[in-house]
Amino acid sequence: MGGRAAAAAVTQAAVPPHSYYTRDPVPAVLRYVVVVMLLLLPGAPALPAPVAGEFAPSYFDGDGDGVDDRLAPLLTQGAAVNIFLVFDVAPGAEQRRALASLGLEPSYESHYLPVWQLDGVPAHNVGWLTALPGLRLVEWQAIYYPLLSYSVPAVKARDSSTYDDVAWDRGLQGAGVNIAILDTGVDNEHETFEGRFIAGVDCVGGCNDYTTEEDSGGDPDDRNGHGTHTASTALGTGGETDDDDDGEPDNMGVAPEARLVDVKVMTDLGAGGNVLQGIEWCTNHADEDWGSGTPGIQVMSMSVGTSGGSDGSDSVSQAANAAVAAGIVAVAAMGNDGDNVVPAPAAGDWVIAVGATDDQDTVDRDGDPVADYSNYGPRDSDGDDDRWDEMKPDVVAPGSGIHAAAGASAPFTIATDGYTDMSGTSMSCPHVAGLAALMLQDDPGLEPGTGQNEVMWRMRNFSEQWGPASEPDNSSKYNYVGGWGYADAWAFVNVAQADGSIAVLAAEPDAPVEGDTVHVSTTVENKGDAVLEEATLTLHADSTQLGSTTVPALDPGATFDWGVDWEPSQGDYTLLAKVSADGDGNSGNNELELEVSVAPPPQGVDLALAALATDPAEPIHNEPVTVTATVRNQGDEPADSFEVRFYEGSSRFATIDGDALVAGGEMEIGAEWTASEGNRSLSARIVNVEPQDQNSGNDERSLEVSVAPPPDEPDFAAAALEIDGALQEGVTVTINFVVRNLGQTDGEVDVTLELDGNALEAWDGLAVDGGAEEALSVDWEATAGDHRLEVVLSGADPAEASTANNEAEFDFEIEEAGPLFSVEAISTSQPLTQGVAATVTVTVANEGGADGSVTVQLAEFSGAIGEQYVEVAAGSSDDVLFSWTPATAGSIQLTATADESSRQAIVMVSPPANQQPLAVAQAMLPGGGWTATPLAAITGQEVTFSAGGSSDPDGDNAQLAYAWSVVNEGGMPFSQQSTVSFTTIFNTAGTYTATLTVTDERGGVATAAVSVVVSPAVTSTGGGGGDGGTDWVRLLGLLLLATVTLAGGAMAWNRLRDDDDYFDDYYDGPLELACPACQGQISVATPQRPVQLGCPHCQSQFILRE
Repeated sequence: MGGRAAAAAVTQAAVPPHSYYTRDPVPAVLRYVVVVMLLLLPGAPALPAPVAGEFAPSYFDGDGDGVDDRLAPLLTQGAAVNIFLVFDVAPGAEQRRALASLGLEPSYESHYLPVWQLDGVPAHNVGWLTALPGLRLVEWQAIYYPLLSYSVPAVKARDSSTYDDVAWDRGLQGAGVNIAILDTGVDNEHETFEGRFIAGVDCVGGCNDYTTEEDSGGDPDDRNGHGTHTASTALGTGGETDDDDDGEPDNMGVAPEARLVDVKVMTDLGAGGNVLQGIEWCTNHADEDWGSGTPGIQVMSMSVGTSGGSDGSDSVSQAANAAVAAGIVAVAAMGNDGDNVVPAPAAGDWVIAVGATDDQDTVDRDGDPVADYSNYGPRDSDGDDDRWDEMKPDVVAPGSGIHAAAGASAPFTIATDGYTDMSGTSMSCPHVAGLAALMLQDDPGLEPGTGQNEVMWRMRNFSEQWGPASEPDNSSKYNYVGGWGYADAWAFVNVAQADGSIAVLAAEPDAPVEGDTVHVSTTVENKGDAVLEEATLTLHADSTQLGSTTVPALDPGATFDWGVDWEPSQGDYTLLAKVSADGDGNSGNNELELEVSVAPPPQGVDLALAALATDPAEPIHNEPVTVTATVRNQGDEPADSFEVRFYEGSSRFATIDGDALVAGGEMEIGAEWTASEGNRSLSARIVNVEPQDQNSGNDERSLEVSVAPPPDEPDFAAAALEIDGALQEGVTVTINFVVRNLGQTDGEVDVTLELDGNALEAWDGLAVDGGAEEALSVDWEATAGDHRLEVVLSGADPAEASTANNEAEFDFEIEEAGPLFSVEAISTSQPLTQGVAATVTVTVANEGGADGSVTVQLAEFSGAIGEQYVEVAAGSSDDVLFSWTPATAGSIQLTATADESSRQAIVMVSPPANQQPLAVAQAMLPGGGWTATPLAAITGQEVTFSAGGSSDPDGDNAQLAYAWSVVNEGGMPFSQQSTVSFTTIFNTAGTYTATLTVTDERGGVATAAVSVVVSPAVTSTGGGGGDGGTDWVRLLGLLLLATVTLAGGAMAWNRLRDDDDYFDDYYDGPLELACPACQGQISVATPQRPVQLGCPHCQSQFILRE
């Protein structure tokens, strides 16, 4: 009531209705003239309307006749009207044909709404329009009217002596942000817009092609002055005007580094109806590449509005909402009627509605009143049960006496400099649009979109409260007149906010089938820099809520894990995790979706690990914990056997065999685990399913467990209760368990072991040190039947921290006496060798309560070794001997079975001792035979060596390896080979020995050698017995001379040939020479001369020059 009473006082001092700024009364007069002219326009008399469909009464159609009630005065006068046709769904060919039959057609078709715009519709046709298929409303095209000195510092954007912390101090002046000014146009030739223009479009006659060329014919000018003033408030640089000589322009706007998109939607008379087209043009160009600067439009400033209120359902407000969904921050003036009226487009749910304050010509904002002409809230309800979208205005900002750029001083001129004062919410609006630019420069992630409007919510949350809460049950801050508060640029960009983010959303198993229990888990992370408090976390599958919980307070960087179990039917689902909290600074990451497909149930066996739990759920360090896995057979066939393996991290701590499980059946399998302090990841996995599991995707499940540190006081727990021995009547078994002190203080406790409720043994005052345990055991002669063992702890001294773990139970059954066989060991009496008979001993024990006989079998991987029938007395064991001759060497697994017991052992079988290979070295002359005795040869004669007679008596001859080494009588190496045979020529007389080394596949080595005695070849010069050696050297010299002469002649011949290209590179193969030192053969493969050569036989070096 207090808020509305204050608003009533404001209304009494309001300026004339519909005046959105008060610089000059002429525009208001012009509006009245326009209305009078519209009422006097001649038109055809209204005809009776056809039978129309039924219409539900709405905000603009109170009588439910399908026609906007605001049209009634105009239609009564028979005036032609401008209207919107609002349909339930997008209109098409059917509606177009119906309009054509009336001689009408749309002048504009909305891109985002089911709305057509019609201009100049005769009054007598309006009734007929209500019969259009799918029509919801014939809406009036309401006429829109235009609704810096101290003001920019007052919103804490610019430096001042009054406020130390301002947004500009952080280097934020709107760089990289484009602001669309939807107004009467902008004279961007004014000094304050130097370098600010990026694009412009004139929408007064329908939005034509835009221009990026400043001062071009397509650049809309301002003949009214309103648009120029509002644009300079948002982004003006102030030009060069510095009347106070402080070194800075006097009249800078809020975001002087932002760029201007000039969208003219009102005529030079200051009125118009093409606001919807202008808004949709901005939406269409939200990401436009202008050719320079930042693409698109990030902010819309709309200092325009209708003469009446709206509930936000009108077409223009809806179009503004669509622009926000496309990523544009929409800011609009509240209007200047001084009344409880929220006009379009400020009435839009997602539009930031701005009221005006009077800064009283000071930077100090304390005590600034809301201007008496500023409209106030709340907005009329749209009936959607969301009260917050009715809480308008969103913020207030300076609007009275705002000093900014003046428009043209005379018709058909443009403004280049000069400044003037204006008042109205039109002046408040661009202040806030400029602040939005600063916020987006600081954090581009604040860009709005479908489902989020972070700039609006940050402004609401961080504006300075201006007036007491009008609806404290809904908001502790919102005031009907002051909205959510006085705009504060510093607070908007210097925000310590919580940021609840859905970091993880997962489903386990990730490929479920019908019948699976799917664990849906999620993680909330506070990515902000303030504590996230009172957050609610929900999980949905499509439209069905799976669960909801309250998130505990999260410090910055902290996380919270939570999940639910879900049993879906076959089909495709969208899982949704959502966190919501008051004061969350970023709702863009509040949701995360996951697509999950659930397959039909498989045929055959399908074991699923349906659940995994611990008891206790929140253990402490060193506490015994029972980990229970729930196994369900979701198939249509029974499972004969399976195993469940339990893990902590990657370490397995238990493997439990499962019994047969019928189709549709379920069983719990438990394992013991000792908890250790910290966050632990447990998991269980189903393996070795017989028959084969048809769906392995649900065989594993994990669980995160937080283990608390040990308490200071003693904390006694009984654990590891088990029975050692055959569970048969008459057998003496040993009952074992331990008593642990989980605390850090030593203490004593009374211990009682009960059997079927009666004390079996007791230990009074058992002392257990802190963090230690004591093992206890009792022997008991078993009696047949079902029994329960229970360990009870009591009388702790000092008193313990908790008694919740003072009992441990174990249910078991003792069968009637009978033999119970087990294979205890497999052993051998001597080392095992392939092919050698050995004795294998199998030790069989009868752990039952009666004598019995059993067949003992022994087998290896290749088949049975043998079986024997033995009798074993109760409580004793017997050795059964088997003879076995291993057929192969290596690691061999032996398996012994006795009744239902079996055991495996790996034995090593050595191969038999290796027999050394036989090495045979032989030599042969051409045409001769092989010999192992010394062979006589002459220089230049071929000699062939062979190891072909070598063999491996216990292996494969093909696996033999050969190595030859040929040396002369002085031990100098002549040749080395690794083949079975090879051929060589000895050009120097002497004795040569060829040694053969043969190695078999198991490393056995044998050697042999054969010798060759090489004599000089006999040569003759024809008569007498001169020096044969001299003749031989002479002969070689002649041969060398002839070779060089022939080579020189060939080179000379080549020089004489005309065909240089062919002969220059001619080379006819290697040159064969004899070594001057050892007469060994040398092959020269290069035509290069001179060239240094080396003999491969004697290693002599010499130079061949020609």
